[in-house]
Amino acid sequence: MRANCLKQAEAANETYFEEETEKLERWAEDKRIGLDIRIRQLDQEIKEARKAVRQLETLQEKMSAKKALKKLERERDDLMLAYHEEKKKIEAEEDRLLEDIEQNLELSVRHERLFSLRWRLEGTP
Repeated sequence: MRANCLKQAEAANETYFEEETEKLERWAEDKRIGLDIRIRQLDQEIKEARKAVRQLETLQEKMSAKKALKKLERERDDLMLAYHEEKKKIEAEEDRLLEDIEQNLELSVRHERLFSLRWRLEGTP
């Protein structure tokens, strides 16, 4: 009976662990994708801005456009740094959540008397 109870508890814990790790992986992936999308958008804007700079006529226009381009590049670079910092935070959060899950899954077995019965049979001689 005890072995059966432990087996059921382990099966329930395994299901819980799989569900929680799946949620955790989806959450981490969503965060990474969100950051990655913005970086790609900036890369595309930079590419278009470079193309536009080459097509400008006057030096003044080119210089002004180049300043705007540099601003976009700095924004992208800052975002890339933030991306890597955020990625580290996500990984740290993943580690913390995995530790929490692991602690929740620890089984401990204890034998405790819940009640005791006493009876006496009385019969006729």
